[in-house]
Amino acid sequence: MKNRQLIILVTSLIVIGVALFVYKSTVLDFPLVPDSSSESWRVEAKVGLESTEPATIAQLSLPQSEGNFGVVEEKFHSEDFGLTLSVNKQGGRLVTWSANNLAESRLNLYYQADVFRFKRAESPIGTARDPSQFLEWEFLVDSISDARQAALNSLQKKIDQRSATTDIYIRQAVSELTDETISEQEKLLLDDPTTKLPAAERADGIVLLLRMKGIPARAVRGLDLRKSGRRIEPVHWIEVWQDDNWQPYEIDTGTANIPDYYFAWWRGFPAVKVAKVDGGKLRNVTFSVRRISNPQYLASKALSAIKQDPIYNLTLFELPVDIQQVYRVLLMVPIGALVLIILRQFIGLRTFGTFTPVLVALSFRETNLLGGIILFTVIVAVGLMFRSYFEKLKLLSVPRLSAVLLVVIMLMVLSSVLLEMINVGSGVQVALLPMVILAMVIERMSVVWEEYGAKDSINRGLASLLAAILAYIVMSISYIQFIVFAYPELLLIVLAITILMGRYTGYRFLELYRFRSLVQQE
Repeated sequence: MKNRQLIILVTSLIVIGVALFVYKSTVLDFPLVPDSSSESWRVEAKVGLESTEPATIAQLSLPQSEGNFGVVEEKFHSEDFGLTLSVNKQGGRLVTWSANNLAESRLNLYYQADVFRFKRAESPIGTARDPSQFLEWEFLVDSISDARQAALNSLQKKIDQRSATTDIYIRQAVSELTDETISEQEKLLLDDPTTKLPAAERADGIVLLLRMKGIPARAVRGLDLRKSGRRIEPVHWIEVWQDDNWQPYEIDTGTANIPDYYFAWWRGFPAVKVAKVDGGKLRNVTFSVRRISNPQYLASKALSAIKQDPIYNLTLFELPVDIQQVYRVLLMVPIGALVLIILRQFIGLRTFGTFTPVLVALSFRETNLLGGIILFTVIVAVGLMFRSYFEKLKLLSVPRLSAVLLVVIMLMVLSSVLLEMINVGSGVQVALLPMVILAMVIERMSVVWEEYGAKDSINRGLASLLAAILAYIVMSISYIQFIVFAYPELLLIVLAITILMGRYTGYRFLELYRFRSLVQQE
């Protein structure tokens, strides 16, 4: 019955720990190595306007999290304007600024956000999942000249004759308006027939040709995040409804899919502007892109916020920095304890106290290993001398231990002063040595000295120092420090291993060495 409970408990701890680790590392993209950074950018839109009426309203299309990109940390600077956020009928996000009786007529409005690029698509492209609203085209044809309408009909018929399937029609429509040479039909679509069809008009023309065939399509405007600067020109592409999803097409090459760093900002057909102003005049809209360096865990935070995943709340990255530093130390204690268990249960080292070497190892993190060993040896040796002297004074146990503690403190103070005098620079760190632990080590060594002799006492002292050194080495491995802090659920696996080792009752390695003569006799 007890073995069954043990198996269930250990298995449960391991399964929960591994499941949380795998979920955070694969689904939430938590970092697996220290100092890993994420691909992220800071994008900004500057809306310049001129107010001409008492009531002024400005509207700006906003990007949204979709595909591989996540938009977080949005900020608005609107001076004397109030703002509201909304969603249009096609699923696009909008911010509306409004103000009355502005003090200045020429103003600038700003929008800023951080954009993270995830390793895989976490949400569908766009938010509008009803393709029927992207089939309208008659309203545009009715508003253009007869010559342009005839040119569109001619292009549509030519493409239709060359296309046996819908997919071929899409590619033909895209490639038709991406050729370097301008056809007679295309010239009718241009205000200046000597120039190449602009990207925005090409995108609208392709969308119109697709809608005339009954294929849902829409034009997209965005930014190429590979570029950086204060005035970034938007890039254009189209999206076509295929296989119950929006498939992007690159209008310059006519190929399916777009560069990985094309970031959609707004959608509209015909070429709608990203911003508009009522009660004033829109002077300009400029975009800026700046690549920023962010730790990978911030991308995980952004992804968790987008997915509304509560698992991120179980991490330690959201704690204040000073508290994080405390936990970075505390989370190493179970790792040091695991090392100590192995040394005691399987190797057979006899140390003073159960966790005394681990706490001494923690002090080595502040004093460095060599300095810690020297100070530990000197303080324990001098403390033993004073403890022997106090024993001759026939002091009781508690006063004697208190006296030893006072001696340890005075020795530490003296060490700090001397180190500062010789400009070693470790005086402050010495104060972090566990004073009570040192006093207890001195007391235990004295008791063992009296009961079992000097040899046994010194051997245990050296074993405790050796265990502290090994624990320090393991606890100082930067990758272990990072992985335990990023994935504290791994301590559940450490707990399971500790429970399993607690059931070991076999011979220890040093016992096999001590009793080797019996084995030889047999």
